[in-house]
Amino acid sequence: MGRELALINSYLCSTNKQVMTAFKTNTDQFIKQRMMTYLKEQGYNFYQSSTLLKLTQAEREEMSRYWAE
Repeated sequence: MGRELALINSYLCSTNKQVMTAFKTNTDQFIKQRMMTYLKEQGYNFYQSSTLLKLTQAEREEMSRYWAE
């Protein structure tokens, strides 16, 4: 699990960059969806996953559509 958290941490650090393009935005969304799926498979609930990934309220609302407990 330490490796996965390191990957999430490196992703979160990389998202602090100021450059945003349409490609980067779509890529970010895809990565966040995949990470949410992975965390769900690892037993995390929606709140834990969204907090760990530091999702915004808008992102939480979007991701909750795909989350079935």
